[in-house]
Amino acid sequence: MLRKVQATDPTYLPVTRSGASYCAREFSMAGHEAKLIAPQYVKPFVKRQKNDAANAETIVVAAQRYEMRFVPPENEEHQARAVLFRARERLVDQRPEHSNALRSVLYEYGHANPLLHYNKAAE
Repeated sequence: MLRKVQATDPTYLPVTRSGASYCAREFSMAGHEAKLIAPQYVKPFVKRQKNDAANAETIVVAAQRYEMRFVPPENEEHQARAVLFRARERLVDQRPEHSNALRSVLYEYGHANPLLHYNKAAE
């Protein structure tokens, strides 16, 4: 897709923001004006089933509105921080599951331990 876009004359490209920061950066380097629209602003314009053609039409209709709010593309550093934050959140959420699984395995071998994970917020 990027090769096709790079081969065309510079133009205006509206894109939904969900995972499109990389594409917006690449489009901008090819001379295009890429504008990102947050998905919650596109959703009211959905008319029918979700497929590529319907999504493209919805994005174009939403981008033509004069009151549409565009969001800037995230830089690579910000995206990397967001990935680390999401990974940490996932690990924090899974911590009780892992400690309970370990406790149950230890119990099967005769090691009756108290809770390995103590959640002060639960009290």
